[in-house]
Amino acid sequence: MRRIEDAGSGVETADMSFRFLPCLVAGLAYHISMKVPELADRITMLKAAYDEQYNLAAGEDREKTSEHFVPRVNRI
Repeated sequence: MRRIEDAGSGVETADMSFRFLPCLVAGLAYHISMKVPELADRITMLKAAYDEQYNLAAGEDREKTSEHFVPRVNRI
């Protein structure tokens, strides 16, 4: 997927892939819920959402090609 680079000074944007922004937000919500006692009942749900977003973002950075390695044996 391609995106046009921002022509701004770069001060307002995070130095990270745009695919990880939902992961960042979910992670922040999860960590805030661990700090605020009133949100203790949401910790498991937010942790699951964070893990899902991370796996989605990390899975997009892998190479999607099939590889086949054949060892080469030299016989004398």
